[in-house]
Amino acid sequence: MKASYLTKPSTIEIIDQPQPELNAGELLIEIKHVGLCGSDLHYYRHGRLGDNVVTEPLILGHEASGIVAGKAGDVDGFDIGDRVVIEPGLPCFSCSHCRKGSYNLCNDVAFMSVPGYNGALREYVNFSSLGVFKLPDGVSLRDAALIEPLAVGYNAAETAGITAGSSVCIMGAGPIGLTAAEAARIMGAAKIMITDTDDHRLSIASKHGVDTALNILRDDAEKAAGDLTLGRGFDFVIDATGVPSAMEGCISLAAKNSVIVFVGLGEESMRLSGYRMVKKQLTIKGVNRYANHFQPVIELLAAGRYDLNDFISHEYAFEDIVDAFNFATSNSENKMKVMINF
Repeated sequence: MKASYLTKPSTIEIIDQPQPELNAGELLIEIKHVGLCGSDLHYYRHGRLGDNVVTEPLILGHEASGIVAGKAGDVDGFDIGDRVVIEPGLPCFSCSHCRKGSYNLCNDVAFMSVPGYNGALREYVNFSSLGVFKLPDGVSLRDAALIEPLAVGYNAAETAGITAGSSVCIMGAGPIGLTAAEAARIMGAAKIMITDTDDHRLSIASKHGVDTALNILRDDAEKAAGDLTLGRGFDFVIDATGVPSAMEGCISLAAKNSVIVFVGLGEESMRLSGYRMVKKQLTIKGVNRYANHFQPVIELLAAGRYDLNDFISHEYAFEDIVDAFNFATSNSENKMKVMINF
């Protein structure tokens, strides 16, 4: 089979290697679609993300769907030919976090495409059946490759506690911001504003139930917030940028006694006003990936509750993976999700 390896920053090589052998409890999955995540792009450009450093060749990609091509003898509930999606993180299942259901906080999680654990940008993957979900007939394999980022956005909205009739602001109109906006709409938010600096992404967001799509380079976010919420501010603010200035700005847009959620993965330090946080009695939460969110997202997809039009902006064949990464990390406009097809 063919597999792609990041050998050094900005260098990916496709090599031939044997199909992986199955261990107990595993499925062999023929990969069909893989979405490129922002973390993949960080590793490609810099060879690291935070404390995770690529020190040996690494297969990237963790937003993956495919078809069951084999299974270990002890695996039940799956058949050859089943269409599936992979939840890419395998926790230990025994630590205190796992026992409480917050397995996304497991210190020993084995996560695809993080240094030490190869990802899905290869023709076949062997993976524990505990992290694989069968797809209903109404969910395509192409859409299924978006389930991982959809789960992140859904977790952000659920962690915020979005309620019917509430007002929500989302900082960042990239794939995660857009998935959070979709989740907010599904949860019944009455008013949604989304901000970005990219007019193309904002134009896409305006088609997804967003009331105000605002370019913060030109427009006054606080004025827009006041206009949309009758001067109150937003009940919930979600940052999907990881940019310190945007994260700091969340406080200005939040109503008193509201909730701010940080889901964007930023590496820089920031300054939050403790005075304003206390005066407004704000609750600030962080979101790390997802836990128990794949199945709800699959059911919502099958029920037609998500609008995935325009999520995928560019598609590349696996053989053109270098071109895909170079484009995804370029300054080209009109980008959303870049998808690799096998």
